[in-house]
Amino acid sequence: MLYERLDELAGAPADDPRVPALAADLAAAVPDEVLAVIPEGEPSAAGWGRALLDDYPPAQREVVRRVMETLAVRVRATRGRTP
Repeated sequence: MLYERLDELAGAPADDPRVPALAADLAAAVPDEVLAVIPEGEPSAAGWGRALLDDYPPAQREVVRRVMETLAVRVRATRGRTP
């Protein structure tokens, strides 16, 4: 269902009103156990993350960027670091 919602954004602009809710839902679907194995400094919208984002159309790119940003905050929080 979440990826179907992402597919629906294929031709949408980055400021599509569905972007924030979908990004929040996708980030919430990632369990804390997965965060524990994410390498230090990741996820990041730089480097490898930038290359990943470049493959998406605008609205999908914004969803993925927001998910990565949210997960990065959660990773730092689980490791006792602040943003």
